[in-house]
Amino acid sequence: MNSPIAPAISMDASGRLVLPKAVRDQLHLKAGARLTAEVVGGRIELTPQDDDCEIVVKDGMPVIRFRRNVKVDAAAAVREDREEQANRALRR
Repeated sequence: MNSPIAPAISMDASGRLVLPKAVRDQLHLKAGARLTAEVVGGRIELTPQDDDCEIVVKDGMPVIRFRRNVKVDAAAAVREDREEQANRALRR
C-alpha cells in the first residue's frame, strides 16, 4: 500500500519521528504501536508488530515469544514471518 506522494517527515534532536496521520490511518496504528526498524537497501523500513507475539531466532531456530497470555496460531505466525522475510528479500 504505497501512497502516491510520500509525505516528508523530519527527525528531532532525540531521533524521534512523527508518522503523518494518513500513514497511521492507512496502517491502523494507534498511540503506543510497536514497530521494528530495519535498514534495507540504504532505506529505513518500519514494520508494525503484532501485539500478541513475535518470532525471534534463538540458536538458529524460530521461537515464538508471547507478550501476554493469549492463544496464537503458531503455524500461521511462522508462515506470515516467512512471507515477510521473502518480501523483504525481493525488495533488496
